[in-house]
Amino acid sequence: MPEEVTARLRSQRGVVTRTQALQAGMTTSGIRTEVRNGRWSRAAPGVYVLEGSPTTWEQALWVAHLHLGPDSVLSHEAAGRLHGLPEVPEGIVSLSVAHDRRPRRAGVRIHRVDDLGDDHIVRLDGLRTTTLPRTIVDLASVLHIARLRLLVERLVCERTTSLAQVGATLAGLRRHGKPGIARMCKVLDDLGPGDGIPNGELERLFDDLVARSGLPAPLHEHPLPGIGPRTGFVDRCWPDARLIVELDGRKWHTRRQQVLADHDRSLQAQAAGFETTRLLWEHVHSDGARTAATLGRIHEQRTALLRRAAG
Repeated sequence: MPEEVTARLRSQRGVVTRTQALQAGMTTSGIRTEVRNGRWSRAAPGVYVLEGSPTTWEQALWVAHLHLGPDSVLSHEAAGRLHGLPEVPEGIVSLSVAHDRRPRRAGVRIHRVDDLGDDHIVRLDGLRTTTLPRTIVDLASVLHIARLRLLVERLVCERTTSLAQVGATLAGLRRHGKPGIARMCKVLDDLGPGDGIPNGELERLFDDLVARSGLPAPLHEHPLPGIGPRTGFVDRCWPDARLIVELDGRKWHTRRQQVLADHDRSLQAQAAGFETTRLLWEHVHSDGARTAATLGRIHEQRTALLRRAAG
């Protein structure tokens, strides 16, 4: 057996695919010999398990992932256990695949999604797995709200993640009908700023953040750029960088209801060449240093881009 196949079996909990074996130099007849002699057993179409290797939950994850293909991602309960979350039930094999796929496998919970980007994926124990903030948002669709609240509260207290990270992930995923979104909004409302942060207080926190970051002072209450049906003002603006910051201290259920209006404002500004960065209360209050650094990079990139465009 080629050393590469042996290494695969070792790193993949005793599991290997037909494709991997062929790419490593084995032949079709060689694979048949391994099966016929009882050294390999067929776990799924094109997936084999080394006889005598421990039959574990981790092995079941590898079988499911390799069967569903390299683009499948461990998510929901499986991702929660891989991230070490004791609030999540053990032993569940759950993965996400592209929305246009309809695979089936007994004993595996398969979620079809269309909003899983590379920034939501990490590797844990060699397996493609959703990041912790994305996993938390996904778990909202399968956990009781009381358990979900305890999980988020514990992770925030332990500084394993922050309301800002969970909130930013949620903000990027909200769509009508997505399972668990209302439940996640309720948890963030419970753990967040109560009845919401008044605009004046949120703007003061943001201005303090900008002052500490070394960024130039933005303009306050700048007219909403663009020619369109909407008029009004944006919270902060750097016209030289064509960069807008909108501050959002609303409760989550209100944000969810107003997402279309927010999107329309951003599109109108984009049509006039302005980029809109929407900062939540969680960003400004709970994750100020990271937010300031990110905003500084965005401002620098926008300024450089406009300089190059001007020639």
